[in-house]
Amino acid sequence: MKDRLLRQLLIAFLLLTIPYISLATPWNKLTLEEKRMLAPYKQKWASLSKQRRQHLRKTGKKWRTMNPKQRQQMKKRIRRWKKMSPIQRKQAKHGYQWFNSQSPSVKRRIRARRHWFSSLPSVQRKKLRQRWSKMTPKQRQLFIKQSKKSSQ
Repeated sequence: MKDRLLRQLLIAFLLLTIPYISLATPWNKLTLEEKRMLAPYKQKWASLSKQRRQHLRKTGKKWRTMNPKQRQQMKKRIRRWKKMSPIQRKQAKHGYQWFNSQSPSVKRRIRARRHWFSSLPSVQRKKLRQRWSKMTPKQRQLFIKQSKKSSQ
């Protein structure tokens, strides 16, 4: 009885995990272009999770379609990410996930505000950042409400 149950559990486990194992593309199944782009990961490829491999392949595919300016921006973001502490990375991931969970209208408003802010002269942006850093949470909320009213 125990052997039969154990065998059934083992078969169920294998049936559930085989699809995931097969989705984790081995290095020798990558295209030549993918191998060239992912060369820095060759030694540790087999130890990377399926999700990490898929992410790297997706990013590599995206890279090939980018123009030189987009590639420079991507390199800049990668360098900035590498300089972040684990806490800063966690905060960035949280912000990214939060943004992606928002409705299209909220995303448009956020993008518009970001565009507005980035179009300001650097001196003015610096002053706003300093002012923001000195505000209490209540003052920040009030500032946001006032800026929404002025932008409507």
